[in-house]
Amino acid sequence: MTGKFLATIALTLLSMAAHADTALTVHWLNATLNVDGTPATLLNTELQWGICSATLTFPASPYGSVVVPFPGIDAGLTPLPDGVWCLRARHNSTTGTVSAWSTLVTKTLTTIYPKPAKPTSVTVTIP
Repeated sequence: MTGKFLATIALTLLSMAAHADTALTVHWLNATLNVDGTPATLLNTELQWGICSATLTFPASPYGSVVVPFPGIDAGLTPLPDGVWCLRARHNSTTGTVSAWSTLVTKTLTTIYPKPAKPTSVTVTIP
């Protein structure tokens, strides 16, 4: 039997530094039931991420992954470079079964560079 991941992943942008990469926190809702309606016995949630393909599909090779022990519901990702990122998650149960992947979630990261302050104390002198 395969446990069903019941919710999509919701991404939250944590911070964006002026000249640095961006860190993200990924949140999800743990399944409480298997697809057959019996109670789920979750072991962990596996999260994968990578730069999306041109058609916004998950890349053939993930950029990174993390396994979060149950009952965890979020994971912080180390700073990621600019780009369109695809993320997905799935549950692993204590019985060794694995759920299907969640709905694919995308997030576009773009570094924002601050504008310099305006000049001050501008004066004109006549020679």
